[in-house]
Amino acid sequence: MGDLDSRKRIAAAVRDYLARERISREQFAFKTKLGKSTLDKLLIGIFSEKTLAIVESHTNLSLRPMLEEAPPPAPTSENLSAGPALPDKPSIAVLPFTNMSPDPDQQYFADGIVEDIITALSRFPRLFVIARNSTFTGQWTCGRSGGSSASATSLKAACAAPAGACASPDS
Repeated sequence: MGDLDSRKRIAAAVRDYLARERISREQFAFKTKLGKSTLDKLLIGIFSEKTLAIVESHTNLSLRPMLEEAPPPAPTSENLSAGPALPDKPSIAVLPFTNMSPDPDQQYFADGIVEDIITALSRFPRLFVIARNSTFTGQWTCGRSGGSSASATSLKAACAAPAGACASPDS
């Protein structure tokens, strides 16, 4: 049933739906009564016709026709040079915090703070939040410079450390 590309497109369509609706995988699995493991398999392209029918009935997405469709045309050099279009709303990227603590295990704490900030900011519909993966891998730029896969219109710096261990930027 369907080639690998069409399965990837279906998985991407479901991921996009979850992001657009701001619904977690767990909430969607509960809503559709699919179960979390079935939903996780769907999100990586492993699914049955019955699973697609259930998802379609809850989302109004048209997934099954995607199995028969031809893949979209390959990107051309003209498309790639244009880069992604900036959204019509303010955008923000939360960069990874620097661990200022002498304890390297505190990096998990710093990463957790960044993820919490990104999650909180993404709840504002008038704000475009750059994805965590783009900022953690360095695939970002400030909106006034050019040439990368994600852009933000402003840049703020911060650090994370246990109380009293982070020096003031002015000192």
